[in-house]
Amino acid sequence: MTKKLIQQAHITGSEGDVKITLSGATFQENEDLSLQFVDPEFGVWLMEQIFWQEKILAIKKGWLRKKYFCSGCGAELNPTLCSPVEVSYRLEFSDYPPFSVSILLPCVTCSQCNKPCGIDLRDRLDFQISEAFVYAFERANIRA
Repeated sequence: MTKKLIQQAHITGSEGDVKITLSGATFQENEDLSLQFVDPEFGVWLMEQIFWQEKILAIKKGWLRKKYFCSGCGAELNPTLCSPVEVSYRLEFSDYPPFSVSILLPCVTCSQCNKPCGIDLRDRLDFQISEAFVYAFERANIRA
């Protein structure tokens, strides 16, 4: 039996300061019409793209006095300039059609390279980004 592939128009989820939207991602339709990842590694791959490939969060240094640095060029960022910014990526998993991911989160745009960097003032953004994806998949009834 051939597995039917479905492209979802929009899937959204949020947690705390973060809201994510996936547009055009491909999923596999099951016999009961529920959806699941096209590959068991899709979720892990997606998190690797956001955190390690695109480096969405600023680099934080210091123990008592924290300083933030651009994950693109290394320039120091001013966290007082932090405001909600939507960051978008176009991703392509394996041989499936490309899809987009938009993430609204507290950011500072680097004055040197213009890269928006998530500013994690409360040490929770990585958790909130991951949970927003989990909630988006749960809300759309998509299983891993």
